[in-house]
Amino acid sequence: ITAIKIRRNILVPIQRIPDDIMILILRYYCFGTTVRYTRDSYLTNEKIVYTLRWTKLMLVCRRWYNLLLHDGLVWSYL
Repeated sequence: ITAIKIRRNILVPIQRIPDDIMILILRYYCFGTTVRYTRDSYLTNEKIVYTLRWTKLMLVCRRWYNLLLHDGLVWSYL
């Protein structure tokens, strides 16, 4: 059954994107959600709240998990 699911997932169009392009897309999401500024951040000392919401991408599939796990740039912003 696992082999059937893997084979089915290969047919999904997003899985045809090469790894180097896919990691750029994942990084775009990660860096867009890693830092969230509070509403008054531009008025006072910038209050920055770091979120780890992007780590949920690692739960989508094995490929995304491996791409994010082995990408040092993403982990350097923790």
